[in-house]
Amino acid sequence: MRRRFLGLALAGAATAASAQASLVSSLSRCDAAFFQQLSTQKEALRPQAEIKPRAAASSFIVPSLTQPGSSRVTFGQPLRLHGLEIVGYLDELTPIPGGVDVSWGFLVRGKLADVVAALKGVIWDGQRLRQQSQDDMPYFVRSEIWRHEKPDSGWAKEATVNGPPKPGTVERVFMIETDEDDHGLVRAACSLQGDVTREMLQDLRPDFPVDGK
Repeated sequence: MRRRFLGLALAGAATAASAQASLVSSLSRCDAAFFQQLSTQKEALRPQAEIKPRAAASSFIVPSLTQPGSSRVTFGQPLRLHGLEIVGYLDELTPIPGGVDVSWGFLVRGKLADVVAALKGVIWDGQRLRQQSQDDMPYFVRSEIWRHEKPDSGWAKEATVNGPPKPGTVERVFMIETDEDDHGLVRAACSLQGDVTREMLQDLRPDFPVDGK
């Protein structure tokens, strides 16, 4: 009987690990898949944080998208994946030259190199993840570029450069970087940067409130 209970416990742990790996993988696509998955897993994720309907999907809800210090929620219980502790979620809206930066993702406890090594095998299109640095701070990034003048070309798998996006373009980026406010945390997050349209938000962020609140 004890072996049976042990087997059930191991199977449950494996299922939980698989679900959490799937959650990170869907986040890393930087599209609607993550918010659709949150809708289906909201009961299982209740120990972390409440998931609420918003707009046309569901999401972890932060106190404010626009106020510094209020654009993240700390999980009541960390998600655990490959030895990592995912301790919170961020959701930010920031004006930038030529448009906005909409960012969302996980906050992970640990060092940058350890987080990258643990996540690289589960993130979407992870072979394109490349190391860069800014102000002597390393980070890892995968990027695509949308050009409004060439909508039929879709998202071009191109490397972006430091600085604001070019006019008429949107950069879609998945980035793993050390958190500026707490160097014990790593951000594994998506962002849409530049001339982001309402239609693009509806497609990629179906949870996003139209009024930005």
